[in-house]
This record gives sequence, C-alpha cells and structure tokens, in this order.
Amino acid sequence: MRFSLPDSYFEFFLRNQILEIENLMTSQDAETLSEKCEELLLKHMHQKPLNITSNLELWKAGKDLWKEDADIKKILFRLQLGELSHILFKQRPIRLAYTQALFTGDKQDSLFDETETLQNISSMGPLLGGVLLCLDTPSEQEAVALLPDLKTLAKGRAFFFSGEYQIPFAELFKQKRLKMILLCFAPGKIRYKLEPKDPHTHELKKSGYAFGDSLPEEICPYLYR
Repeated sequence: MRFSLPDSYFEFFLRNQILEIENLMTSQDAETLSEKCEELLLKHMHQKPLNITSNLELWKAGKDLWKEDADIKKILFRLQLGELSHILFKQRPIRLAYTQALFTGDKQDSLFDETETLQNISSMGPLLGGVLLCLDTPSEQEAVALLPDLKTLAKGRAFFFSGEYQIPFAELFKQKRLKMILLCFAPGKIRYKLEPKDPHTHELKKSGYAFGDSLPEEICPYLYR
C-alpha cells in the first residue's frame, strides 16, 4: 500500500519544518514499543528503576534498541516512515541513520541546554530529518512548544521535522517519565563523524569504524529505495 499526504500537509512542512501526524501508530503499537523499550533500558541499567535514573544515562542506554528486539523492529519498519520521509524530504533512497529512545525520569537533567538540530547533535551525517513518536502521554505534563499550535505530546502522535529544525530538548527533558522514540533519516551516502555533543560519538569505534568512514546497510538500513 502506497502512502500519500495532502498537499496542504507538505506545504505546512515546507513553511515550518515540522509536521504533526496523528494516529500514525495504533494504541497497541505504542504500548508495545513503550513496554519493549522499557524492558531493554532496565536491562542496560542493570534493573535500576528508570524514574531515579538520570536522563543522560537513559539516553546512553537507548540507542538503536530495534536491533535488540524483533517486536520493536517489526513495528518501526512497517510504519511507512521511509515513504513518508521521501514525500517530505523529496529524496531517495531513505536510510535509517539511528534511533534513540527519549525516556525521562524524575531528575530532569538535560543533555542539551538549548534548542538543537539533529545535524548538531549526531555523529552520523548528513541527516535529512527525523520523527518523534509519542509512546505515552505523561499524566501531568507541561506544554512543550514544538510550535505554538503543536503542544500536546499524546500517545500515537508523530512529529516529523527537518534536519535543521530547532528541537526544544531542554523543554522535553523537563517532562517527567516521558516516553518517545526519535528516528533519524539519512540519504544514500552517510558517514561517521566526530560530534562532541553526541553522547554516542565514539561508539562506532568499538566496531572498527573511524571518523569519515561510510556506513554500511547493516548499521544504517534502507527504509525506502
């Protein structure tokens, strides 16, 4: 099944560099992703309760969890994110650069003090953009002004944005017990680069990669050709 968006959606994205899509996931998909990610984060944290874990620790433990769980992979790869990205970014092929669980505890520490773009916090590039998938709705959240009229981080909603969009990370990290997944999209050629702001910047060195290396499909799979 091919996916399409109304012209008005694309025009809104061009003007604002962000687009909200409701009900991209079913409630069951969101719950499954939330549960599976939480299980893996607990495993990586040696069962330390997530609510007392720092946001930095959670971020470091939350990269590419889909590579460890078949259910996470199945859901993420059937959401037509590659085709949606092709429509919005007008490029092909589309590759999945990386995914990042954005779960928060109660400590409210922030990895980034100001708004940041994906390009400025990622050790893979170039990036076309990304999507934030909301897996749960915090019970007592403050409004996060992704845009003046896009404030509700409700379960099942997806926020697509360009690689240059200023993401209000500091505001997101103020949310207690937030549960989201960030997926980052790249064009056909993507390289490993030094990015001091990225907590994962030296991770690929453990697998033998050096800064400047092209990244293969096993690291960054194709979502849309």
